[in-house]
Amino acid sequence: EQMVSFYDKDEVDARAHGKPLYLTGLVYPSFNFDIHVIPDFPIPFNWTRAQIVDPHDSIPFAMGWVAVDEIGDYYFYD
Repeated sequence: EQMVSFYDKDEVDARAHGKPLYLTGLVYPSFNFDIHVIPDFPIPFNWTRAQIVDPHDSIPFAMGWVAVDEIGDYYFYD
């Protein structure tokens, strides 16, 4: 009971009762468009770019492209 009280409310069913969270909602529940999205801009040539792949067996792969600036901030652009 004490351990479950520390879980995020969205995780209680999965962690305490074994119910899968498969495709149940947002990946990042605290995502806020007004805070986390900025206008498009040309990515500087010297920034590191990477492709990230999260493979799945039963649904299409999740993929993303990210650029990293000089101070280590990440910009997911596709």
